[in-house]
Amino acid sequence: MFFEFFYYPHPLTYCVLLPPGRWHATGSWEVLLPPLALWFADRMVRVFRSSQPHELVHREVLQMGDAGDVLHLKCAAENMVFAPGHYAFVNVPEISLMQWHPFTIAANRVGQLEFFIKAAPNPESFTAQLLERARANLPISVCIDGPYGLPVEMTEHSHIFLVAGGVGITPCRAVLLSLLAHREDLPSLRRVVLIWVAKDPTTFGILDQVALPPEDERFSILLYNTGKRECTPDSLPMGAVLQSGRPDMAVLNELKTEELDSALVFGCGPAALLERCRGLANERGWDYHAETFEL
Repeated sequence: MFFEFFYYPHPLTYCVLLPPGRWHATGSWEVLLPPLALWFADRMVRVFRSSQPHELVHREVLQMGDAGDVLHLKCAAENMVFAPGHYAFVNVPEISLMQWHPFTIAANRVGQLEFFIKAAPNPESFTAQLLERARANLPISVCIDGPYGLPVEMTEHSHIFLVAGGVGITPCRAVLLSLLAHREDLPSLRRVVLIWVAKDPTTFGILDQVALPPEDERFSILLYNTGKRECTPDSLPMGAVLQSGRPDMAVLNELKTEELDSALVFGCGPAALLERCRGLANERGWDYHAETFEL
């Protein structure tokens, strides 16, 4: 709630300053009113498109062992056009009418939004309260404002390396699903490698909808289990390779082919993991993009 106390008084303060400004400078309205009108129009558009709750077609609390529980939501969104890398602001009126929180859209299917939401450690946080409502099977209404963000243009690269840590898999999942769905339209794409690090192997179930085509050797999934729990084959996506321990990012050097026209390292996860990815990309002269990841 601290952000709401900081944010919402600002527009009111701006309105309070209008009369004194108009009184001291008769021409001040030419400077003050245009931005206020643009802001008001933007707010009205957002209120209009996010006022009605989206149909919740699926909700499930995924038990991820040592990694903590994750809430999986699917919402109908027939009129929303989005791309991998977009995010949306989510509001649950049963928790608060004022709180809107950004979450990465993990879906690739048009007409349906998909979110994987992990609760913050603070039990009073929005995500923790949302997870508790789902566990208790209480009603959940989902209002959505979006999509937002500037997705990375994946078709410009011949090699794409997706690196994720924990629940940071959500944007990488959307990108991988999109590339798999359009692989026949991407003849210049030569290699796609997903590297995912998780401390509990049950987390890998988030990729249960991903199946690598055996006839297309361009796609690879490398899963790294850093925890003590053993992984069962049923929890792995089809075609994935499981390893124990933390990955050496230099593995990307071994995966590159002789003809590497352009490469992109796309990462989402803890800061330490992203820093290693950034260092490797700078060393090799590859493009680098990081998604914001913070609990």
